[in-house]
Amino acid sequence: MRRLSRAVILVAVLYVVVGPGSQTKADSTARQALPKLNVPLVVSQVEVENPDRSRLALVRRDGSTRLLTEDLFSARDPEVSFDGTRILFSAKETAKDKWAIYEMKADGTGRRRVVAADGECRSPRYLSTLYKLDYKEPWYQIAFVGEGFGGLPSSSNLFSCKLDGSELERLTFNLGHNSTPFLMADGRLLFAVRYPEGRLGSVFGVNIDGTDYATFLGGQGKALNRMPTATTGGLIVFVESDKVTEDGGGTLAAVQVRRPLHTYRPVTEAGEGIFHSPAAGPDVTVLVSRRSDGGNDTYSVVLLDPVSRKLRKVFDDRQHHDLQAQQIAPRPEPDGRSSVVTASDPYGEMYCLNVAQSDDPAIVKSARSRKIKTVRVYQGKEAGLDESGSSRVEKHVLGEAPLASDGSFSVKIPANTPVQIHLLDDQGKSLRSCRWIWSRNREPRGCIGCHEDGELTPENWFVDALKEHSTLVGEDGSETDSKEDNHSDGESE
Repeated sequence: MRRLSRAVILVAVLYVVVGPGSQTKADSTARQALPKLNVPLVVSQVEVENPDRSRLALVRRDGSTRLLTEDLFSARDPEVSFDGTRILFSAKETAKDKWAIYEMKADGTGRRRVVAADGECRSPRYLSTLYKLDYKEPWYQIAFVGEGFGGLPSSSNLFSCKLDGSELERLTFNLGHNSTPFLMADGRLLFAVRYPEGRLGSVFGVNIDGTDYATFLGGQGKALNRMPTATTGGLIVFVESDKVTEDGGGTLAAVQVRRPLHTYRPVTEAGEGIFHSPAAGPDVTVLVSRRSDGGNDTYSVVLLDPVSRKLRKVFDDRQHHDLQAQQIAPRPEPDGRSSVVTASDPYGEMYCLNVAQSDDPAIVKSARSRKIKTVRVYQGKEAGLDESGSSRVEKHVLGEAPLASDGSFSVKIPANTPVQIHLLDDQGKSLRSCRWIWSRNREPRGCIGCHEDGELTPENWFVDALKEHSTLVGEDGSETDSKEDNHSDGESE
C-alpha cells in the first residue's frame, strides 16, 4: 500500500459472547483498545424474514440512524466515493424490477440512475482514471457485476462504464461466476471467481480495462475465497469457507499485499463467528459484519484488528442483518491506469517464455527432453447450468501452434474469448492446461512458464517464439470439432 497509518497498541481481550456482565466488561475494554469511529457509516440492512428486501441506512457517530432509500423496494451494495461525498449502490425500485446501479449524495439526496441493463447489476465500485493514447485526457469509470446478461443464467461478469453510464464494456471472460470486486491502491481490481463445472474458487486480479487477468491467492486457505478488501497495514483480508454458504459468510483470512502467494494466515477460527463483507476501518482495522456460529442472531457491524484479532461491536440493529458497512469519509484515490485495448482489433495475443518453468517436475522433465511439441488452444462457451446449479461449459478446438526449441510459444487468438491452452506431448496427449483465460483486443498477454512460481522474475533474453509472427488460431472464426482430451488433473491456477 502507498500509505501506512501509525501502529495501534492493542491491549483488549477478544470480544466473545458470554454472560451479560462479562460481555459488558469485555466490550468496554475493547472500546478503549481499538480506534474509535470518528465518521458516520453507510450500512446495508437486510430484512431477517424477507431477504429480498433491504435498505441503506446512515449511521451517525452517536449511533443514531437515518434511512437513505426508504422509497425503494430494495437497496444494498454501498460504495463511498474517494472524496467521501457520494455513494454508489444497487437497487430495485419495485419488486418486479431488475437490480440497477444508482448514485446519490452521502446525505441521500440527488439520487440518479447510472446503469440499467437486461441483467442484474450489482456490487458497483468507483474506479480510478483510465487513459488511452488516442484520447485527449483520462476519464473516471465505475465497475459492477452483471448477472444474467445476454439471457444466460450462469453468466456473471465484471463490467465497466463511465460515470454517466455510457461506454458500457465487459471486462471478464472466464466462464466463471465473478463477484465482490475491490479496487486496490495500485489501480488493480481484485474479485472473487467461482470456477465453472462444480469447482469452488479463489481471488483473482485484473486491470480496470480487463487486461492481465491473473491469480492473486491461488489455492491457499479454504476451498472458496471471496469479498477481498485492503487495510492500511498492507493486508488483504477476505472471507473463506470450505463450501458455498447461503449468505456468503465464513471465517476471515489475510495475506500481505506484497507477497499474496506466500503469506496466507487465518484471522478468525471456527467458533469465533460467521463474518461477511469486510471493508477498511480506521487505522489498520477492518469494518466487518459478524454473527454467531449458531446463526440465531443477526449480523452486526464490528471493528476488527486482523493482526491482534481483537474486535468490538460498533452497530447492531437486531431487526435487520447489518452488512457492507463503509465509512463515509475521504480516502486516497488509487493509481490511474493506461490501456492498449483497441476495440477495432479483433485479436489478442498470448505468449509464453519457457514452458519448462513449472511447479510440476514431470512438465519440467518433458520440456527439457523436448517431448512437448505443441500447444492446443480450446475455446469455451457457456452451456447453461447443471443439476447442481454450476455452470456447464462446451469446449471446442480453435487450433494448435508449435513449441519453439527454447520452450516458448506465441499464438494470436480471437479477442474477448474464453480459451484454455494445453501442452501436448509427442504422442498428442494433453499434459497440463490453464484455467479459462482471455486476451482483450490487441492485448499482448504473456506468462513466464507453465504454472511457475508467481514471484519469479524471468531471465532477460529474447525468446525464439517472439522472433516470428504469432501463429493465428481460429482464423476463419469457425470452430473445429472437439478432440479427445486425455488431460485429467493438469488444470491449474
